[in-house]
Amino acid sequence: MQKNKVGWAADALKRAQHQSEVVFLPGLIIDTETGTQTINLTVQSITKPEALVDTLIAIFTDVTTLQTRRRTRKSPSVEQQILLDELQQACEELQTLREERQTALEELTSSSEELQSK
Repeated sequence: MQKNKVGWAADALKRAQHQSEVVFLPGLIIDTETGTQTINLTVQSITKPEALVDTLIAIFTDVTTLQTRRRTRKSPSVEQQILLDELQQACEELQTLREERQTALEELTSSSEELQSK
């Protein structure tokens, strides 16, 4: 199985060398010290600047599995809950500022009308 994974990566590198389009290999499962990990591999040939022509860039992107996403949605981590609380507080503060701005605008309009009537 390992040769197959290396073969996919080598094929992606060869294809990227001979075409201008991005080569994208989604959902590659690789072995890690703790099990397996799903990644997306993106490879592209660099055409500019001149010093980097014929150079390839390979980007490995970690893919969150569906099972992990479901668990996260059911019970947010402590860090996520803190961020959610901060977001809620920021939204409430924004609403308060909007109300205060509206009140100030109404007072200015009223003052302006009073000055115009004099």
